[in-house]
Amino acid sequence: MTMRVSTSGLNSGLSDAINRKYADFFNKQSQITSERRHLVRSDAPSETFDAAYLTRVREYDEQWERNIDLGLNWTKLTDGELTGQIDQFQRLQELAIRGGDKTLDSEDLRMIAVEIDSILEDLVATANQKYEDNYLFGGTRSDQPPLNV
Repeated sequence: MTMRVSTSGLNSGLSDAINRKYADFFNKQSQITSERRHLVRSDAPSETFDAAYLTRVREYDEQWERNIDLGLNWTKLTDGELTGQIDQFQRLQELAIRGGDKTLDSEDLRMIAVEIDSILEDLVATANQKYEDNYLFGGTRSDQPPLNV
């Protein structure tokens, strides 16, 4: 059986082939000038997936690192504040014992009361200490001050 090929069909086929070769040539030239192997994501879907996965892993690791830094700083600050409060409570205990002395006059007792008030104000300020817009000792309600005096 003989197949008839028309001139217009032959020209159309050759024209399509030439256009495809020009497109391939343009694509290769674009890759060379841009120094990129893939110009669009659809050129390599598996590599695009791998790159997206690695980006997510990197972001996850960076968040993990930020969480660790935040936790360590929170712990250091809390430890420092608690150490200061222990010292203040010890001073309150000393003042309470001293205030129980029957030989003190009213001026001495007034001075002890002033110092106790000062220490209590410091304790409240320490209890309401903030870090990263959260109250250190706020517990589960770290957006609210733990003490309102």
